[in-house]
Amino acid sequence: PGLVIAGETCRVPVRLINQGNTRITVLTTIASSDRFPVQPDRLEITLAPFESRIVPLSIATSENLGRSVQHYIRVAGRITNGGPEIREVAQNILMEVLPRARAGPDPRLEFPVVLTLAGMADRAGESLQVSVGGGGYLDEARQRRLEFLFQGPDRRQVTVFGKQEEYWARYRAPGLALQVGDHYFGLSRLSSNFRYGRGATLELRPGGNSAVGLHYARERDRSDNWQWSAYVRGNLTPRSQVKLNYLEENLSYRPGGTSRIASLEADLNRGRPESLQFEVAGQTQADGGIDDGGAYRVLLSSERQQRRFLLERIYAGPAYQGAYQDYQQTSGLFKWRHSPTLQSHLSMGRNARVIGGMPVLGHEQGGVDFHTPDRTVRFTLEGRHAFLDPHEDARAVGYDEVSLRAGVGKLGMRRTLMAYLEFGNQQGYSWDVDHRILRFSVLANFILSPAGSLFLQGQISDPDDIGGGLLGSGSSVAGNLNLEPWQRLRFSLRAAGNNLGSRVRTAHYLLDAVVAGRLASDLALDLRFRQVYWPDDRTDTSVLLALSKRMGIPTIRKTSVGSVRGRVFAKDDPRNGLAGVIVRLNDLAVLTDEDGEFHFPAVKPGHYRLSFDQDSLGLNRMPELPMPMSLNVRGGRTERLEIGVVKVAGLKGTITRYAFAARDTASSAAESIAPMSTPGALYVEGANGRTVSGSAEQSRELVPGNTLANVLVELSNGNAVLRKFSNNRGQFEFSDLVPGVWTLRVYRFTLPAHHELETTQLSFELKSGQVSQIGLRVVPRLRTIRILERDNLSSMEADR
Repeated sequence: PGLVIAGETCRVPVRLINQGNTRITVLTTIASSDRFPVQPDRLEITLAPFESRIVPLSIATSENLGRSVQHYIRVAGRITNGGPEIREVAQNILMEVLPRARAGPDPRLEFPVVLTLAGMADRAGESLQVSVGGGGYLDEARQRRLEFLFQGPDRRQVTVFGKQEEYWARYRAPGLALQVGDHYFGLSRLSSNFRYGRGATLELRPGGNSAVGLHYARERDRSDNWQWSAYVRGNLTPRSQVKLNYLEENLSYRPGGTSRIASLEADLNRGRPESLQFEVAGQTQADGGIDDGGAYRVLLSSERQQRRFLLERIYAGPAYQGAYQDYQQTSGLFKWRHSPTLQSHLSMGRNARVIGGMPVLGHEQGGVDFHTPDRTVRFTLEGRHAFLDPHEDARAVGYDEVSLRAGVGKLGMRRTLMAYLEFGNQQGYSWDVDHRILRFSVLANFILSPAGSLFLQGQISDPDDIGGGLLGSGSSVAGNLNLEPWQRLRFSLRAAGNNLGSRVRTAHYLLDAVVAGRLASDLALDLRFRQVYWPDDRTDTSVLLALSKRMGIPTIRKTSVGSVRGRVFAKDDPRNGLAGVIVRLNDLAVLTDEDGEFHFPAVKPGHYRLSFDQDSLGLNRMPELPMPMSLNVRGGRTERLEIGVVKVAGLKGTITRYAFAARDTASSAAESIAPMSTPGALYVEGANGRTVSGSAEQSRELVPGNTLANVLVELSNGNAVLRKFSNNRGQFEFSDLVPGVWTLRVYRFTLPAHHELETTQLSFELKSGQVSQIGLRVVPRLRTIRILERDNLSSMEADR
């Protein structure tokens, strides 16, 4: 079929013909555009010599089609038993699929919202969690954005799949940012730690990088802990920025009441290879009013093509009660690219903190990385040292480890394999003896197909390996399989065994399975399963089933597009809307609904031509307005149309030439010699110029003569102008006319010389569904003969 309505199942018969003289087996494959499913999409048929077979194809079109599409089906047949010479044929079938009643996106902005219902079950029982969230722009210029999430109740303590309770909303606009509800908050690195609480944040940006902010929040877990803060940020130079912070904070576990902290941050030489960041902070206690301590942070960085350098120093005094207290940290990172195939790195870090019984915690590591020019083989060598030096009362957690790690790998587009060997010494303050540690680990990644991948990881280690500050936690094995068999569905399976054969850690096994994807364009599924096996035959099983529904909430009307809405109805019964009429607006097309309504909801502003498919109107029907009609679509406006459909009328006519009837001879002669009272009283009738009379004689009888061909006739009703020539029988016909008053005229230059239409212009009414007959009479035109008096006329005649 050339035309299909969206949502209907289209059936296409395809005939396969064996034009040879041997039996063949044909593998037929069918491909469909626009992702419309076809049944069958693959078929194998055996055909005898000169046998033909019809393959019925069924195409399911989408009822949610937004606009008309040119859909095609490609049918390919391939002989599979034809020997060395394999024959193939293919054919494309094209059809137009029309949407129902509307075409194009919604003329209003849609705010996307996702509703998720999650059911969870494990050993503790079953529970539900509901969330409603969304994020989108509130204007076409994408300047104002709103985001929100309402999720609850809190299920983190019930199941491993449970999420925390959250209720928050964020609004952003030019020069303004506002957030209310639950969120992680913090002012700066030195002033306060980032905590999770409920409150509000407001930031005003008057221009450039300048900003003024206010914040207030209380911790969710401990509501007696609160803080409010303010800051001002601006540029000293185009590449230098400063920020002034002020914080008042009350923490129940800190003595001394409310703390007041002020700090100054600066970022110098921003955007350049070398930059400097620093922050200095001071504090006072609300009840004491004395300087209670200070802190500073300095970060120096350099980022060039061949090297990268970072060095950071943090210090907080014993009495400082901001983000740090009695704390010192020094850390650095150095990376060099010596050549396209060789690079090296060195990093270190050292923390010192009295509170918590862990005064010194640190690490140092460095190594080289080499790969071949074609990047298919990689070598690594790295030395590492990690230590924790605790207080005397916490020596059981202290350790000191030194190791050397070497690796080699094969890299490829579809397969990657890396193997590492690590050996070293592990010393714990509470151990009687040191442990010599030897670890071997393997990482492998395989691209199985465009829709699947496999990742494997394994490690063999000493039974007394506690992991410590270095990579590894005993012997382990893990694998992860990811498949995407269909475009909208993803499957993942992960299995792992940890601390296998360990004497210092508990071995356990883990199995994870995930099935996630879209059941429809607006419906998503998330199914998760987890089992953990413990040595005491205890098994923890957890299941999650979540369904997410995407919705669009219409907001403001778009100003960048307009819309065209109309109704097609029968003129003789205005209440009767005509369904199934194909309405076209340039290259858009839509089908009227059962009430005759059609809608083009989102059309770019401009000039358009609207028309109907004549076949869809029905036999002998036509719109009362001339088609195609011109429309001017304006942004943010709706053009409304009411178009009546009438039964067509017609007009047939004949053009006949008439002449004056012949007169009595004696009478004619008497008249011809009658004295003329005045010059110019003689008349010639018609074109022969032989009949002369002394009077016009309009009362003489006219008699029909022959019909006239090639006479141009014009018919108009004020909206349409139609023209036709009469045929060789003097006949003309106008069909498919709109009922109403029409005016007919004949172009005189197409009439015989010295003839005219008896009536110059005719007006008449054409009835709906009727064909009217009319006869046009062309009569001789009387011409006056004028006698000119000249002196030389008589002498010239006398000379003859």
